[in-house]
Amino acid sequence: MREAEQVGGLRVTRRSGQCIIFEIRAAFGAIRLSMAGYVIDLDPINLVLRLTIGKVLTDQVVLDAYRSIGRLASQGGPYAAIFDGSEVQDVKLSADTVRSLALGAPAVPAGRPRVVVVNSIVLYGLTRMAESIRTSVGLQFHIVWSVDEAYAMLGVSPESFSQGLFPEIPVGAGCSAEPRRTAL
Repeated sequence: MREAEQVGGLRVTRRSGQCIIFEIRAAFGAIRLSMAGYVIDLDPINLVLRLTIGKVLTDQVVLDAYRSIGRLASQGGPYAAIFDGSEVQDVKLSADTVRSLALGAPAVPAGRPRVVVVNSIVLYGLTRMAESIRTSVGLQFHIVWSVDEAYAMLGVSPESFSQGLFPEIPVGAGCSAEPRRTAL
């Protein structure tokens, strides 16, 4: 499903319930954007960040999400984290990207668990590679096959994630897609 609407200077295209800002027109010209293939939200009571990946997982999506969640995690915490890959249908992620991120500084600082939700053997294998590197440096890292397992492991529920952190959808842009997205 694809719908487009004009809101002020924004042309918003909605595809499969997710909003994508397509074009911003200003006096100096137009800037074309597309929203990243992920959403980050927060359980403010239990201090758990949840990164939900869309249907396609690429090197660029992972790198962008890693930077975004790292920036957000540096503003508070300590946070636990759920990396939810349960919606991923197409994995275009290289082992080199996984390895380089796993060897670098964690996006969410140590001290609380990280739980990765996978839905395929390919995603499991790539995540297991990262887990083997991360646990060797003392991080709490778990792989599960359902988001409900992740919630149970951290003692949270889907309703706990009441603060959408990324993407920030402009007020009035007509985006009311799940999951909820609101600024802090």
